[in-house]
Amino acid sequence: EQGLSIGQAIGRWDIWFLYFHCIQCSNQANSSTFAGSFATTSVLECMTFDPPVCQGDILIVDDLAENIRILSDTLSTQGHRIRATRNGAMALIGVRAAPPDVILLDIRMPVMDGFEVCRQLKADATTRHIPIIFLSALDEASDKTRAFNAGGVDYICKPFLPVEVQARVQHQIAIHQLRSQVHAQQKKLEHVAQTLDQSKGTEPSL
Repeated sequence: EQGLSIGQAIGRWDIWFLYFHCIQCSNQANSSTFAGSFATTSVLECMTFDPPVCQGDILIVDDLAENIRILSDTLSTQGHRIRATRNGAMALIGVRAAPPDVILLDIRMPVMDGFEVCRQLKADATTRHIPIIFLSALDEASDKTRAFNAGGVDYICKPFLPVEVQARVQHQIAIHQLRSQVHAQQKKLEHVAQTLDQSKGTEPSL
């Protein structure tokens, strides 16, 4: 892929290819005037990621008030911001108005079950990135398969252990935060790539 431009690499979201391509360009700068101002450290700065905070905004969707109370108590002790609703329709409104970092979603609810809530959120480009963890007393393999097919990222069976809920939620929040950082770094890399491509076009022939 020697003829692949850096801009094309970014278009393919091939971050690691871009990283090594930039390193190669920086090494070439040691023996020529090409991209002399773009040292390896500049690329490394663009690839810096902060450790995830593992605290986030969590939406609990369950028709039973007792389940909401237990989950809220379990997660609020870790510093998470908790919102809750007891039906699917209100969950859709709340998510679209203020997208949470993670959704804990019950399956068996009146009017609109958790599967339908998940499908609608995944069909919307503005909410499909939000991780959804299903919570249910349904323990059959077919139910779990249906949940994952609908777009869920995890499945916790009731009755649940508080430490299990805490660990699984923290895992998804860490992934969500790192994904957001990747998106931000992508923007920085696009700027670096555009400048490098322009510099490559003006490289003096030897």
